[in-house]
Formats: sequence, C-alpha cells, structure tokens
Amino acid sequence: MMKKLLAILLALAMLLSVSAVFAEGETTATAEPAVEATPVPDTLLVTVNGQEIRENDEQLQKYLSNLLEQIDTSNGDMLRVAQMYAMSYLMQEIMLREKANASGPIDEEALTKTAKEEWAGIVDQFMEGLYGITAESSEEDKTAARADALSYLETNYGYTEDSYVQEVVKGQPLNDAYTALLEEIKASQPDLAATDEDIQKLYEETVAEEMESVGNEASTYEFYKNYYGYQFHYVPEGYRGIIHILLKVDEELITKWQDLAARYEESLIGQDETESTGDAEVTEAPAETQEPVTAEMVEAARQAILDSQKATLDEIKAKLEGGTSFEDLIAEYGSDPGMSDENNLKNGYSVHPDSITYDTDFTQAAAALEKVGDISDPVVSKLGIHILKYLRDVPAGALEMSDEEKETLRAEIEDERLQLAFSEYYDAWVAAADVVWTAEGESWKYDQTFINEVQYGTYAEGEAVESGEEAPEAEPAAETAAEPATDTEATPAP
Repeated sequence: MMKKLLAILLALAMLLSVSAVFAEGETTATAEPAVEATPVPDTLLVTVNGQEIRENDEQLQKYLSNLLEQIDTSNGDMLRVAQMYAMSYLMQEIMLREKANASGPIDEEALTKTAKEEWAGIVDQFMEGLYGITAESSEEDKTAARADALSYLETNYGYTEDSYVQEVVKGQPLNDAYTALLEEIKASQPDLAATDEDIQKLYEETVAEEMESVGNEASTYEFYKNYYGYQFHYVPEGYRGIIHILLKVDEELITKWQDLAARYEESLIGQDETESTGDAEVTEAPAETQEPVTAEMVEAARQAILDSQKATLDEIKAKLEGGTSFEDLIAEYGSDPGMSDENNLKNGYSVHPDSITYDTDFTQAAAALEKVGDISDPVVSKLGIHILKYLRDVPAGALEMSDEEKETLRAEIEDERLQLAFSEYYDAWVAAADVVWTAEGESWKYDQTFINEVQYGTYAEGEAVESGEEAPEAEPAAETAAEPATDTEATPAP
C-alpha cells in the first residue's frame, strides 16, 4: 500500500518520465476537449486529530482519481474499494506530515530552487521529444516550442511551473519523513533482515509453484517466457541443446515453396470440410480458382531449394566425413548470428518437441535426432537450409540460484517485512489518534475484510479489482535466435 501512496505523493514521475508520452506515439500537442467535471459534495467524512477531511478535499480527490483510472467505476463495490484506499493514503499523508513537522522547518528556498531547475529540465525534454528541438535549433523555433510545451504540460497534466514547484515543496518533506521512519523501523527491528535460509526457502517455494502451475508443458513454459518475459527458475524435462549450420537461399525459392505448401494445406482442410458436411447446394457461380496444388508440387519446390545449395551441401558433407568439427563448419558456412554467441555455441538452442519458439520444420528436425552427437540431413525452413547437431540433453529441474537472484529475493523479503512493519506502525498511529467518522464517511473507512471479498471473493471469476500483485520479472531471451513470431511460432534468427 505504501508503495502506491509514495508513487502518488511523489508522482511528479509522470512528468519526469516523458517516455510514457512518447510510447503512446504522440507527435503533436493537440489536447482533448475539456469535459466539465461534476462538483464534488462538501460532505464531512472524518476528523483526524481535529483536522476535517471532506469529500471535496483536493488531495483526497487526487488519490481517488488516480485509482479510478485503474478500475471499472460502474461497479459500486470496486468504487468503494477505491474510496477506502484513497482515504487511507490521505490519512497516511497526514501522519507523515505530522512527523515532518516534528522534524523542524524545511529549507523551502532550497527546495524551490531545485524544483525550478527540475521544471526547466522537464520542459526541455518535452521540447526535444515532441518538437525535435536541439541545441542547433533556431531561437525562433526554441521559443515557439517552449510555448507549446508549456501549454501541453498544463493542458494534459495540469502542471505549470508554479504548481509543480508547490507540489515538490509540499511532497519532499513527506518523502523525507517516510524515509526517516523506515530507517527508524529497520534500526529498531533487526529481525527484518533476511537470512540465507529465508532466501533459499522462498526460492524453493517459487520453483515449486512454477512446476505445479506449468510443469512439463513446454508450449506454456515458452509462451510465458518468450511472450511475457517471465523468468522461470526451472527447466521442464525433454529439452535438448541444438546447434546448426544455416545456409541462406534465394527468397523467391522460399516464397514459392511456402505459397505452395500453404495452398496445399488449405486444399486439404477444404476437402476435410466437404467430406464432413456433404455436398452443399451451389447457389452461386464458383469463383475462379488457381491450379490445384499437389504434394508432389510442394516437394519439388522444397527440392529446388536444396538443389540451389547442392555444391555447398556436398562440401559440408565431405568435410564432416573428413573429420572437420561441426563448430568449425558453423563458423565457415553458417549465417545465423545466434551461433556466433559463445554461450549458444557451447550449449545450443534449448529445443523441445513441443516448442513454439522455433520454426516447426526446425523443431521437428531437432526432435527426430535420436541421440547426442547425431547430425541431421539438410532441412528446409522459411529461413533457409539447416543442418542440425544434437549437442546435449538439457538438465531438467530447478536452476541454481544466481547471486543476482539471491539479492533480488533478499530485497523482496525485507521490503515485504518492512511494509508490514510500517502498516503496524500506521495502525498504531490510527489507534492512538482522535479519529471520528461521520455516517457519510463510513463507506470510506478502510475495511480489509471487504477489500478481500471484492478482490478474491465474489468477483474472482474475472471481475476482481486490481490486487496490486507485481508482474513477473522480465529476463532477456536465453537464445538470441529465438525471436517470437507474429502468430504461434518463432524461428531461429537469420
């Protein structure tokens, strides 16, 4: 919860991180028409240590607005959850502000100076990103772009230099107070530190959960790994390391073969549909069709690809029979850049009979090899001609925890414990504070039981509010040649 609070309290990040704007492909500063907002009632909700919080409180509405962007506002229960979180954030802010005030006055002049410098940098970034302004641009262009950037920031983000500076001056003490409070908690509770045993236990639990949910389903394993970037901590059974020599061939030959193969497959599907439904009455004249494709035509197109590289294939075969290593032939003839990677060459691409990462022809050829050391006959795919070698069996089971993963898990454990300790500190503060709720404010009062029911109970079938769970950590693709395709397959990179 506090992570979300701080993200909002210090959310000037939406300005500092202009990449979020550019990622949406915005190239102009055209603003959407303004929509007149419905007035928020001036209703007293709660009094905290004598400070009244009304429904139209500016900060409360900022928190609520941020949350409402993430949920279905037509659902009353989810709206109430958002209200609970928004009020909790504001009450935590009040607590932090009390702590900040107790620490003494802030150096407002220094903060103001820093905020103005930050604002100038933000404007410069927008001028460059949206309007292409550089140091070499004319003063006239810079002046016009600056005016447009200032208008864009105010229209789309609601910030001017003054409002930005005011928010920094207001928010920085809260950040400092929160940081100081966490340091106090850590100093007073040394047991928050994670031991090696804690880390190992979490790692084993993670592996067990992954194996239970995915198991040896290679297609599911690769889908989440390659398309969602999930970093698995184990390897399913059945993977083998494959290295290969890739020969490039004329694109026209590949295109002809693929076209014939696709048309032949379509004809088989159409034939199956006709046999299953019977002859339907023809009500319209049949459309003009291409010449029917036969299996022999597809095979002839495939053989033409092999024949185009016959001399090179004969050379490779002769050198293999003469004792030249497969790895040396990859270096001499291969065109797959992934095979120039030392790790890929040493361990091979991890290929499973059910892999969806690679071209189907490549995967089937890899699965057909019977034992380690076997070398395939030339195989045609949409990338060219492959000669594959079964390099090794990839060990299945849990992967060894790296030092980086260990530190990541350590931080995860300690952060979770620290957040729990903060929550306990906050609960104690609320218990000690003079908090008086009005009847209208009861629906804004934080109720974990209600939140759990909405998040994990009644709406568990797909309508649950965002639970706040973090997405899996992404990892770089293990094989440089495993590029996801646009549908259900991928192929070794050319």
